[in-house]
Amino acid sequence: MKLLFVLSGLVLFMLTGCGLLSSDGAEGEDFFPLKVGQKWTYQISESKPGLLSRFTVSVIDEAIVDNKNYYLVTNYFTPKGRLPDTILVRNAESKVFMRLSPEDEEILFYAFTPEDTTWSVPMYASSTMLFPFPARLDVSSENKAIIKWDWDGRARTRWQETFKRGRGRTEILHIGGPSGKVVWKLDN
Repeated sequence: MKLLFVLSGLVLFMLTGCGLLSSDGAEGEDFFPLKVGQKWTYQISESKPGLLSRFTVSVIDEAIVDNKNYYLVTNYFTPKGRLPDTILVRNAESKVFMRLSPEDEEILFYAFTPEDTTWSVPMYASSTMLFPFPARLDVSSENKAIIKWDWDGRARTRWQETFKRGRGRTEILHIGGPSGKVVWKLDN
């Protein structure tokens, strides 16, 4: 009986270690690492000459909401935008969930497997109105994931986010709006 228990444990260890069985959160944590103190600094360039800025996204604290562990993330969206300055974010399996506030419902924010997964994320279209943004996992490989967003099916309101394993969101390409083409590149 002891031998069967030891062999079962060894087989489970080997399957997990070889990547044949993944632990809860492995993909989400790999592409969207969250820990207090984590920072991402972005350089933002716009197609209009002279518009260049930097800003930093930070994981500042942890919180438990509805018995789930979230991280408080500041400046995740464009600074001084229509969305809250601080959001709650958590990983679970190959997905990342967010809450705009502790009182809001949890929203599927990113899905990293399988390719061509589609979902809708409510975002603020104005300071008071939420509008569903369609999102799609376009590319998913061992080291990179690209998620594409499309507001209304026209190129003028489209963007994509690139994630690299172990680093998080490394680039955003936005086409549309009054600024034309905007690129956020991870600087650190």
